[in-house]
Amino acid sequence: MKNILKRMIEEFQRRNLPEMTGRDVHYPMLSGKATVITGMRRTGKTSLCIHKMQEIVADGVDKTRILYLNFEDDRLLNFKLEDCQTILDVYYSLYPENREKLCYFFFDEMQNVKDWERPDSVNN
Repeated sequence: MKNILKRMIEEFQRRNLPEMTGRDVHYPMLSGKATVITGMRRTGKTSLCIHKMQEIVADGVDKTRILYLNFEDDRLLNFKLEDCQTILDVYYSLYPENREKLCYFFFDEMQNVKDWERPDSVNN
């Protein structure tokens, strides 16, 4: 799983963010908490995330402080909740300078990871 995640993170960093037309949409964000965007399929959730990434980069944040993973990618079919720590391990092995910085992680289609919404399920 480590090699797959490393490859995916490096691929994201090499690609330019797609050009997006921004919308006047605001969603509440709580400091220190994850923001979850939910909705029906094909309603623009991924586009909203990409737009947020563009805003972050436009504000002067280095793109290496952004991580994007899409859990519909075939390479992540065997990803398990227990592998979540591996995401951090791989990311910070690639960008150790970001350990003490605010980083932005975007997980698309996270519901594909069994029990993702249950923080206690890792220990069960």
